[in-house]
Amino acid sequence: MPVDLTPELIAMVKTGVTNRLKDPGSVQFGAMKASAKTGDREMVTVCGFVNAKNSFGGYTGMQPYYGMLLRRSATARGGFGVMQFGSDRIKAGAIKDVCAQRSIYLPIE
Repeated sequence: MPVDLTPELIAMVKTGVTNRLKDPGSVQFGAMKASAKTGDREMVTVCGFVNAKNSFGGYTGMQPYYGMLLRRSATARGGFGVMQFGSDRIKAGAIKDVCAQRSIYLPIE
């Protein structure tokens, strides 16, 4: 089931992704989509693209990522955890497959 990401949820995803990067100040976000299992609106899979500088100071190009977004509730703080970045073709293909299994189809970037 597709999930509309509110500005607050998008901010949570961006914070989670940015915290995992070597140069957080260089981050550029591309497309971002989300889905949840029917009946489970607290745990959301998010797939998207990110570009940032690497250790050598160069941009890597848009790379796919996916992770889990826990929405804020009375019992949980909420947040986003990156499960994988697509830093090479094999990982990028695996991410697109995982996202497709969750009915999230990423455009090619």
